[in-house]
Amino acid sequence: MGACCLDDGSCADGVTEALCTDLGGSYQGDDELCAIVSCPCLPDLDGSGDVGFGDILAVIGAWGPCPGPSYPGSFTGLTIEPYVDVNWVANGFTGLTAWRLHANFTDPSDGVAAVIGSTTSPMTVTSSDGVFHNDPPFDSLTAPVNFAPSYWANQWDTYVTIDVEDAADDQTGLTPNFAVESGNLAGNFTTDTESWYVIPPDFAQGVAGPDGQVLLAQFVVAEGETVQGAVNLHFIDAQTADGVAFPPPPPQCPHDLNGNGAVDFADVLAVIGAWGPCW
Repeated sequence: MGACCLDDGSCADGVTEALCTDLGGSYQGDDELCAIVSCPCLPDLDGSGDVGFGDILAVIGAWGPCPGPSYPGSFTGLTIEPYVDVNWVANGFTGLTAWRLHANFTDPSDGVAAVIGSTTSPMTVTSSDGVFHNDPPFDSLTAPVNFAPSYWANQWDTYVTIDVEDAADDQTGLTPNFAVESGNLAGNFTTDTESWYVIPPDFAQGVAGPDGQVLLAQFVVAEGETVQGAVNLHFIDAQTADGVAFPPPPPQCPHDLNGNGAVDFADVLAVIGAWGPCW
């Protein structure tokens, strides 16, 4: 048990982490005391020391969706989501989770030419247990050779790609030291020099197409584990985006007091609920 900071700036001692979460508070750590920690008064948006009309006006002034990162062209960010094919399950896929990383665009003619690491913004990919699944007999760093049904397991290996799932259709290239720098995609890795890319001059493979997505990688981990990281992207129109995180970080939006991604009437109610002097 420890200290729990509540939204109005007050603090409760001797609270479990679970109870603090249920109260909508921020758990400060085991054995921490309110006499030591400093709890912010979140609804005091104007910093006056009181929650009042000035904070209502601050909420109204920031009304609307919280702003996200700004990217070039029609690129809207990366998403990473679990994926499973029904045929995988029928052929032995068990105890694992496959996470697929996509670049997303609003213009279907846009797309990705390369995913790179750089000295100013290293590429980093990690799993919550530090391990990626990539087994023989035909383990590959790019899209797998799919000799189904004899080698179904190849399809749920970890690999990188520029929007293909089968080696027969793949024009994805790797820089010379990618295998070494990535540890053969067997675990967490960071690189400031290596990349994967569409082999030029034809970049058609990297075009988003009607679904507005480009598959960049499949990371397979033990069931229940997660994958996160940040990469740099070169687009087919020669623009770039550095340090793009996945999953995307929550927007920095201090007026969104209930954390729903928008400043709205619920935040007005949060201010009213904390009305008065901060603790």
